Amino acid sequence: MPSMPSVAMMDNQILDVWKNNLNIGMKRLRTLAKKYHYVAIDTEFPGVIARPYGTFENNQEYQYTNLKANVDMLKPIQIGFSFFDANGESADPPSTVQFNFLWNQDSEAHAQDSIDLLNLSGIDFEKLKVEGIDSAEFAELFISSGLVLNDQITWLCFHSPFDWAYVMKLCTAQRCMPASLQEFTESLSLFFPNIVDIKVLMKRCKNLKGGLQEVADQLDVPRIGSQHQAGSDAKITGDAYFKIIDMYFEGKVDTSLVGLVWGLHESGSSTGNGINSWVPTTVASSIVSGYDGSSSCAGALNGSGAGSAASSQPSSHRASPVPAQESS
Repeated sequence: MPSMPSVAMMDNQILDVWKNNLNIGMKRLRTLAKKYHYVAIDTEFPGVIARPYGTFENNQEYQYTNLKANVDMLKPIQIGFSFFDANGESADPPSTVQFNFLWNQDSEAHAQDSIDLLNLSGIDFEKLKVEGIDSAEFAELFISSGLVLNDQITWLCFHSPFDWAYVMKLCTAQRCMPASLQEFTESLSLFFPNIVDIKVLMKRCKNLKGGLQEVADQLDVPRIGSQHQAGSDAKITGDAYFKIIDMYFEGKVDTSLVGLVWGLHESGSSTGNGINSWVPTTVASSIVSGYDGSSSCAGALNGSGAGSAASSQPSSHRASPVPAQESS
């Protein structure tokens, strides 16, 4: 639990944006984007409700199919942005902007355990029903904020395939993600040319392991606000990034690590035991949970050797794919 000083500080550091102050939130984004070119991002979303099944050429194909299957059916709940200069100094308060989207628990698909966790973290689901931001309106304003298609911005994230998938879904106004990882990567690199995923860095760091909060604790990075809220998680992501590059990378990240999203473009062990090359394997998965086959994008659930989407049934799983996204 955050201490009372941290909660009080959240009011100063994190601007909480709803439909009634959307223009204020976007104005703050535009102002910060002009001066602060390191932006940490985090999303909160309603969990994972489906798993693909079939035969997949490698773990990358499995992970992207899993990502697409869920993002095509679900909507984001929050997105947070936190701004830093090149030295890791936060912008003057509020340095972090958190957007709350229109989202109705009674009608939107979701994983109940994820909603329970977000509810415990302080997300107001009743307020989201009536005061949340329309995603199309957000996207229109965000595209012109100065953050998108800007090669001067470096984006900071932590194990972020779902984060970027939801952001791209908003930016492109496409209900269905691209059919292949290659197509998605090309679009992502166009909209957001410079992405650094902390989990990719951790693979090259001795003794750093775990989820975002565990890593922050190892680095003695304090949290402002509540865990599992997008603004707070974005802020601690940025603070952790600058601590890591100072401690392990002499202040600079090699360009070869830019643009790699952990769980999509790179995976493996990040427990501090050295760099493990990813050896592609054949994956056969037959797990599907919480999915009724109603999505027009349902083909995403099928691997190259699969039939059609199945209802929720326990079955065997001959592989150990990387988890969809670690808890922050």
